[in-house]
Formats: sequence, C-alpha cells, structure tokens
Amino acid sequence: MPGNVSLDAHSVKTIVLTQDCRDKHEYYFKLAKTDRVHCKLTGKIKLVKRIPDATFGLAPFSSGERTRSIYADELRQDRLEKLLLHRKCGLISDPNWGEIDLVFPFAVYEAKGWSGDYRKARHQACTAAATYLDMLDNLGREPGPTDSAKPYQTTTSHQYQVFVLTSFGSHWHILVGYRRPRQVDEFAGETGMSDTVYVSG
Repeated sequence: MPGNVSLDAHSVKTIVLTQDCRDKHEYYFKLAKTDRVHCKLTGKIKLVKRIPDATFGLAPFSSGERTRSIYADELRQDRLEKLLLHRKCGLISDPNWGEIDLVFPFAVYEAKGWSGDYRKARHQACTAAATYLDMLDNLGREPGPTDSAKPYQTTTSHQYQVFVLTSFGSHWHILVGYRRPRQVDEFAGETGMSDTVYVSG
C-alpha cells in the first residue's frame, strides 16, 4: 500500500480508555423539590437512590493492574479516590457515591416488558441521564468547592452528551441528552427556575 507509515512505541503515545457496563449499578442524586401548584423550585432537596437496568461508563484500574504504559493515569482508582476526598475538589466520578467501580457514565439503559409502561422507562432513564450530565459538567469545570460557580476548563468543556436507551417489549428508543443554559423565553433568571435545562433528541 502506498503511503505506509511505520510507527514505534517511542513515537506514539496511546491512551486506552476501557469501557465498562454494569447491570443494576445504583446512583444517587439530589432531587430538587418543586411547588405542586406553581411548578417552581422550592429550595428544598431530597437525596434519592435509583438503580437503572444498565449503566455504561469507563472502567478504572488499580495501580497493580497497570502493566503497560498505554493506560490513562487519570483512571487509576487511587487517583480518583484522592480527587473524591480532596477538600478543594470532591470530584464524584462514580454515580454510586463513595465507590470507584464504574466512572464517568455516558449511557444508561432501562427496559420494560409488554406489561410495563414505556413512559416510566423513559422517565427513569432520562433522570439517570440528567444525573450523569451533572457529573460530566462538574468534570469539565475548574476544581473548587462544591456548589460554587466554577468556570469551565476550556471553551469547549461544556460540550458533552449522554446516551439514553430504552426498550418496551421489542420497541427501542435511543436518545441523546445534553444540558444547556435556560433561554430568555424559558424564563431564564426567574426566581424558582433552574439555570440549565436538559434536552433530549
């Protein structure tokens, strides 16, 4: 073949990001309570645990498993644990708080049989996707105290998405979810409204 190029290990650095899928990998999220009449945020928060049918993310590894230099150091369990426990960072990388088994999820799957409700499956999957988008948003920002206004690390750090898969019997739906700032026509800046909205398409 014309144009063949020969590369050796010293001329190229390869980073391997191993994907992982975990069945019934629970996650926690802070559910902002809303007023039943006005549908606005009340300022009260409730901690909720959910267990989707499957979660897809990156697989971390321990320092003892690192036998080749192609693995990304950023996915070492001990490094992720230090970021989690660091008082000026507190980066949550696993949706199951306190764990480092499956990190930075990028897809979720919910299934219902013919006797189930497809709307419930979609709602459950989209709730997980919103939680994972919040985690990815935190990853793209400068380290800092929790619940503080932190700038993005780069001009494109806010560009990320999560995939949502649902099945109802033999019918499948695939959605791509992302978050963006609330627009003026969506009541941006109004008291009781969130700063961001979650979109799926």
